[in-house]
Amino acid sequence: MTAKEVAIVQAGIASRMRRDHNELAWAVWNIAALPKAKKMPDLKKLQSSDPGRQVQKQHWKAQAEILAAW
Repeated sequence: MTAKEVAIVQAGIASRMRRDHNELAWAVWNIAALPKAKKMPDLKKLQSSDPGRQVQKQHWKAQAEILAAW
């Protein structure tokens, strides 16, 4: 593995560790804060939605055509 590849892998690991830390910090904060709330927020407001990542369902025939073309 080259030095550049090692640097890319290390950057990815650091990014994953930051994301994991932020997810745990969010969970701990909410565990501590939600019991103090007078009214629980709607679950949909707490959940994140990323419309750019929604996957359209594909018919099996379309998938077969793509596979055959490949």
